[in-house]
Amino acid sequence: MERYGLLTDYEQHFDECSLHEIEVQLKNMVKEHIPGFIDREFVEYYELLEVKYHYVRLLYFLDSSYDPAEIDVVLYDIFGDYELGVYRSYHIR
Repeated sequence: MERYGLLTDYEQHFDECSLHEIEVQLKNMVKEHIPGFIDREFVEYYELLEVKYHYVRLLYFLDSSYDPAEIDVVLYDIFGDYELGVYRSYHIR
């Protein structure tokens, strides 16, 4: 939480947050356009780990207002029903 400037006074808030690794195989997006797209769509609480042609891997932090299972909803809202590419996520914490 400190990495994203989200400080809390109580441990329960931290325990309700989650961290996810996300991989996306994009259909038609070249390497140069991916960082800007990710920045516009995720806005904050992410860290790019790897960017290649038609591929991105990142860490994404969900604060306590989201259930960790809602990562699929977030990804669906961003990438649609596989219109932009195929994605998968791994719950890290």
